[in-house]
Formats: sequence, structure tokens, C-alpha cells
Amino acid sequence: MKCFKFNMVEIALAVAVISIGLSAVLVLFPVGINATRAAMDENSCSDAAEYITRYIRARFLNEWFKDSQNCNFSALKIPSAYPSTAPSAWKSSAVTFKRKTDNQDITFSKLFEEKDCDGIFKFVNTGYDNEEIFSAVVKVWMPANDLTSAASSASSACPLYIPHTTDPEHPNKPKRVTGAADGIALHEADGTTPIPIGRFAQSVLVEISWPADALDADRTNKRVFRVDVYNPYYGIAP
Repeated sequence: MKCFKFNMVEIALAVAVISIGLSAVLVLFPVGINATRAAMDENSCSDAAEYITRYIRARFLNEWFKDSQNCNFSALKIPSAYPSTAPSAWKSSAVTFKRKTDNQDITFSKLFEEKDCDGIFKFVNTGYDNEEIFSAVVKVWMPANDLTSAASSASSACPLYIPHTTDPEHPNKPKRVTGAADGIALHEADGTTPIPIGRFAQSVLVEISWPADALDADRTNKRVFRVDVYNPYYGIAP
């Protein structure tokens, strides 16, 4: 029986073909790893956004519950403009405040304040072994419009809307809160005395950028969103 054998040229060609195929497959591994990491970071960013929203809402509700008529938001330490200062150091303990409804200390264990700057936080998400798997810098500030005024400008950068006050001609369209003629002015229970909109609702802008350990200029992953919080303790007449 005649036996056929491969010569060196055929073996070399076979190895070359296999090498080209393996190279094409191996090139996809870094792309897949980067895509997976980016997807995980996006999910972590969503978690951070939800966490920050809960924190902001809890702090505003705490102040409104304490005194819904004469609110003092200075304790929240939210700047009136974007905090452009780069974070330098973080406080060692997580953010804690005393909840007025039951006088209990509430701790947001994933948030750490910047030591020297208001409105800057670090969000840290850890794994099963307390290993840091995601960290982001969170900047919080008030929008351009003045919600402490009873008649905020209709052309403000962040108009406020009342979800439960509707236009008779467009019942599903919320009305814009403003002192201008094309909006709706809020009044006390007597229906005539205007109230500062800030007693009824507040808007806060939030920026989340990561990774937290990178310099501000190097954190190209950024998401900005707005949080509207409404005061459930204040009775108004639209």
C-alpha cells in the first residue's frame, strides 16, 4: 500500500493558513473585552445616577419636612454654578445626615464628599470582596434659573414643569412653572399671594464622569442629567 507524506512546503503553508486564521480570531478578543468593560461601566453609571438621585431627593425632602415654609438649603452645600474645581482629596467617611422624620442617621455608603469643595462627590461601587469595581466623580449644582424667586424667567435654561397641573386644551401636557404670561404662577392657599417656586420644587444638575482616579481632562466618559424634586409637604393653588 502506497503511503503519502506531506513535504515541508505543504506543512509550512498549512501552518501559515492556521496562523492567519488564529490571528484574525485573537484580534477580536481585545475588542470584545473593551466592549464588555464599556457596557459594565454604562450599567454602573446608571446605578450611580439612581443612587445620586435618591440622595438628592432624600436631602431636599429632609429640608422640606423640617420647615416647608422657610427652607434653608445652605446645609445641602449645592453650589449655584458648575463646580469646575478638580477634586484633590476625599473624606474618609461616607455621606451621612440625620433624617428628620424619625431622627435617624442615614448613611449613603457609596458616596464620599470632596474635602475642600462643595458639590463634588465620589461614587464607589464594590464587589463581593470589597474590591472597587467602579468609581466616578459626581458634580452637583443648581441650574441657571432661580427657583427661589416667585417669578422665574420663562427663558431660563431649565424651566420647571408641574406634572399634575394640566392645560384644559391639552390635558396630557404639563404646564411650565414661571411668572410669565405663557406659564403658570404658583400661589399660596389664598390664591393671590405668590410663593417662591423653590419651596414647591427644586431642580439640580448632575454630572457623572469616570474613572474617578483620572484627571478631569482625562475623564472622557461623562453623563449629565437633571433631577427635579417636588415638595409633598407644601400646599399650593395653581
